[in-house]
Amino acid sequence: MKLLFKILFFVLAIFQTNIGEASIFILDEVIETPNFFVPESNENNEEVSSVILEGGINITCKSELDLVDYRNLVLGYNANAAKGGGNAFRYMSQAELKAIQETGYLRGGLSGETYFTKDLYKSAAKAQSRLSLGSSPALRVEFEILNNPTLLRNGTKVLPANGMIGRGAEFMTTDLVKVRLINWQPFR
Repeated sequence: MKLLFKILFFVLAIFQTNIGEASIFILDEVIETPNFFVPESNENNEEVSSVILEGGINITCKSELDLVDYRNLVLGYNANAAKGGGNAFRYMSQAELKAIQETGYLRGGLSGETYFTKDLYKSAAKAQSRLSLGSSPALRVEFEILNNPTLLRNGTKVLPANGMIGRGAEFMTTDLVKVRLINWQPFR
Protein backbone atom coordinates (compact mmCIF):
# COMPACT_ATOMS: atom_id res chain seq x y z
CA MET A 1 0.00 0.00 0.00
CA LYS A 2 2.86 2.35 0.86
CA LEU A 3 4.46 1.64 -2.54
CA LEU A 4 1.18 2.39 -4.30
CA PHE A 5 0.99 5.80 -2.61
CA LYS A 6 4.59 6.53 -3.56
CA ILE A 7 3.98 5.67 -7.21
CA LEU A 8 0.72 7.63 -7.29
CA PHE A 9 2.36 10.66 -5.70
CA PHE A 10 5.30 10.52 -8.10
CA VAL A 11 2.99 10.33 -11.14
CA LEU A 12 0.90 13.19 -9.73
CA ALA A 13 4.03 15.31 -9.25
CA ILE A 14 5.12 14.66 -12.85
CA PHE A 15 1.76 15.65 -14.31
CA GLN A 16 1.65 18.83 -12.24
CA THR A 17 5.05 19.99 -13.49
CA ASN A 18 3.69 20.78 -16.96
CA ILE A 19 6.27 18.60 -18.67
CA GLY A 20 5.50 18.34 -22.37
CA GLU A 21 6.14 14.61 -22.53
CA ALA A 22 5.61 12.55 -19.40
CA SER A 23 4.74 9.03 -20.44
CA ILE A 24 4.86 5.70 -18.72
CA PHE A 25 4.68 2.81 -21.15
CA ILE A 26 3.99 -0.75 -20.12
CA LEU A 27 4.67 -2.69 -23.29
CA ASP A 28 5.86 -6.24 -23.64
CA GLU A 29 8.43 -5.13 -26.23
CA VAL A 30 10.23 -2.66 -23.99
CA ILE A 31 12.50 -4.92 -22.00
CA GLU A 32 14.61 -2.35 -20.22
CA THR A 33 13.62 0.12 -17.56
CA PRO A 34 13.47 3.69 -18.89
CA ASN A 35 16.76 5.52 -18.94
CA PHE A 36 16.10 9.07 -17.81
CA PHE A 37 18.62 10.35 -20.35
CA VAL A 38 20.29 12.67 -17.82
CA PRO A 39 23.95 13.70 -18.13
CA GLU A 40 26.06 12.50 -15.22
CA SER A 41 27.13 16.05 -14.42
CA ASN A 42 23.64 16.96 -13.16
CA GLU A 43 23.95 17.82 -9.48
CA ASN A 44 20.30 16.91 -8.80
CA ASN A 45 20.68 13.25 -9.79
CA GLU A 46 21.77 12.03 -6.37
CA GLU A 47 19.07 13.97 -4.55
CA VAL A 48 16.30 12.82 -6.89
CA SER A 49 17.50 9.23 -6.77
CA SER A 50 17.44 9.25 -2.98
CA VAL A 51 13.93 10.72 -2.94
CA ILE A 52 12.61 8.18 -5.44
CA LEU A 53 14.61 5.08 -4.57
CA GLU A 54 14.92 5.34 -0.81
CA GLY A 55 11.26 6.02 -0.14
CA GLY A 56 11.73 9.72 0.51
CA ILE A 57 8.53 10.68 -1.30
CA ASN A 58 6.38 10.12 1.79
CA ILE A 59 8.54 12.45 3.90
CA THR A 60 9.36 14.94 1.15
CA CYS A 61 5.91 16.45 0.78
CA LYS A 62 4.66 17.16 4.30
CA SER A 63 3.63 20.70 3.37
CA GLU A 64 2.71 22.65 0.26
CA LEU A 65 6.20 24.21 0.15
CA ASP A 66 7.77 20.77 0.19
CA LEU A 67 5.53 19.73 -2.70
CA VAL A 68 6.71 22.74 -4.72
CA ASP A 69 10.32 21.86 -3.94
CA TYR A 70 9.74 18.27 -5.01
CA ARG A 71 7.98 19.37 -8.22
CA ASN A 72 10.92 21.66 -9.03
CA LEU A 73 13.33 18.78 -8.42
CA VAL A 74 11.38 16.52 -10.79
CA LEU A 75 11.15 19.32 -13.36
CA GLY A 76 14.91 19.95 -13.25
CA TYR A 77 15.60 16.24 -13.53
CA ASN A 78 13.36 15.72 -16.56
CA ALA A 79 14.34 18.97 -18.31
CA ASN A 80 17.73 17.44 -19.00
CA ALA A 81 16.11 14.80 -21.22
CA ALA A 82 16.14 17.25 -24.12
CA LYS A 83 19.76 18.30 -23.57
CA GLY A 84 21.37 15.15 -24.90
CA GLY A 85 23.67 12.90 -22.95
CA GLY A 86 22.60 9.47 -21.79
CA ASN A 87 22.07 6.33 -23.86
CA ALA A 88 19.64 5.69 -26.70
CA PHE A 89 19.08 3.19 -29.51
CA ARG A 90 18.74 3.28 -33.26
CA TYR A 91 17.79 0.32 -35.45
CA MET A 92 19.73 0.28 -38.73
CA SER A 93 21.66 -1.40 -41.52
CA GLN A 94 25.34 -2.42 -41.51
CA ALA A 95 26.06 0.44 -43.94
CA GLU A 96 24.64 3.03 -41.54
CA LEU A 97 26.72 1.62 -38.67
CA LYS A 98 29.83 1.95 -40.82
CA ALA A 99 28.93 5.59 -41.60
CA ILE A 100 28.57 6.33 -37.87
CA GLN A 101 31.91 4.66 -37.12
CA GLU A 102 33.59 6.81 -39.79
CA THR A 103 32.00 10.16 -38.91
CA GLY A 104 30.93 9.97 -35.26
CA TYR A 105 27.43 11.19 -36.20
CA LEU A 106 24.11 9.36 -36.51
CA ARG A 107 23.16 8.77 -40.14
CA GLY A 108 26.80 9.51 -41.04
CA GLY A 109 26.20 13.24 -40.55
CA LEU A 110 23.56 13.53 -43.30
CA SER A 111 21.25 16.53 -43.01
CA GLY A 112 17.56 16.01 -42.41
CA GLU A 113 15.47 14.30 -39.75
CA THR A 114 17.32 11.96 -37.40
CA TYR A 115 15.24 9.56 -35.30
CA PHE A 116 16.23 7.47 -32.28
CA THR A 117 14.52 5.83 -29.32
CA LYS A 118 15.10 4.74 -25.74
CA ASP A 119 13.15 1.52 -26.38
CA LEU A 120 15.16 -1.70 -26.55
CA TYR A 121 13.60 -4.38 -28.75
CA LYS A 122 14.73 -8.02 -28.84
CA SER A 123 13.85 -8.64 -32.48
CA ALA A 124 14.04 -6.83 -35.80
CA ALA A 125 10.32 -7.53 -36.36
CA LYS A 126 9.32 -5.83 -33.07
CA ALA A 127 11.56 -2.82 -33.77
CA GLN A 128 10.18 -2.48 -37.30
CA SER A 129 6.59 -2.81 -36.10
CA ARG A 130 6.77 -0.46 -33.08
CA LEU A 131 8.89 2.19 -34.83
CA SER A 132 6.98 1.91 -38.15
CA LEU A 133 10.21 1.35 -40.08
CA GLY A 134 10.04 0.92 -43.86
CA SER A 135 12.40 -2.06 -43.82
CA SER A 136 13.64 -4.58 -41.30
CA PRO A 137 16.76 -3.41 -39.43
CA ALA A 138 19.89 -5.56 -39.36
CA LEU A 139 21.26 -4.13 -36.10
CA ARG A 140 20.32 -2.59 -32.77
CA VAL A 141 22.88 0.12 -31.96
CA GLU A 142 23.25 1.65 -28.49
CA PHE A 143 24.97 5.01 -28.23
CA GLU A 144 25.58 8.01 -26.00
CA ILE A 145 24.66 11.45 -27.35
CA LEU A 146 27.59 13.82 -26.94
CA ASN A 147 26.07 17.11 -28.10
CA ASN A 148 22.81 18.97 -27.40
CA PRO A 149 20.53 18.52 -30.43
CA THR A 150 17.21 20.35 -30.31
CA LEU A 151 14.54 17.69 -30.08
CA LEU A 152 11.47 18.31 -32.23
CA ARG A 153 9.96 15.05 -30.97
CA ASN A 154 10.79 14.13 -27.41
CA GLY A 155 9.52 10.64 -26.64
CA THR A 156 6.51 11.05 -28.94
CA LYS A 157 4.39 7.96 -29.64
CA VAL A 158 5.16 6.56 -33.11
CA LEU A 159 2.14 6.66 -35.42
CA PRO A 160 1.21 3.70 -37.63
CA ALA A 161 2.96 3.86 -41.02
CA ASN A 162 4.40 1.51 -43.64
CA GLY A 163 1.79 -1.09 -42.67
CA MET A 164 3.18 -1.20 -39.10
CA ILE A 165 1.31 -0.55 -35.84
CA GLY A 166 3.71 1.98 -34.28
CA ARG A 167 3.26 2.94 -30.60
CA GLY A 168 6.96 2.97 -29.74
CA ALA A 169 8.61 6.15 -28.40
CA GLU A 170 10.63 8.28 -30.80
CA PHE A 171 12.93 11.26 -30.53
CA MET A 172 13.65 13.39 -33.60
CA THR A 173 15.93 16.28 -34.43
CA THR A 174 17.11 18.04 -37.57
CA ASP A 175 20.46 18.84 -35.89
CA LEU A 176 23.51 16.64 -36.34
CA VAL A 177 23.72 14.10 -33.50
CA LYS A 178 27.27 13.43 -32.32
CA VAL A 179 27.53 10.03 -30.64
CA ARG A 180 29.84 7.59 -28.93
CA LEU A 181 28.96 4.03 -29.87
CA ILE A 182 28.49 1.76 -26.88
CA ASN A 183 27.25 -1.51 -28.33
CA TRP A 184 25.69 -3.00 -31.43
CA GLN A 185 23.92 -6.31 -31.80
CA PRO A 186 22.92 -8.01 -35.06
CA PHE A 187 19.42 -9.46 -35.14
CA ARG A 188 19.14 -13.19 -35.79
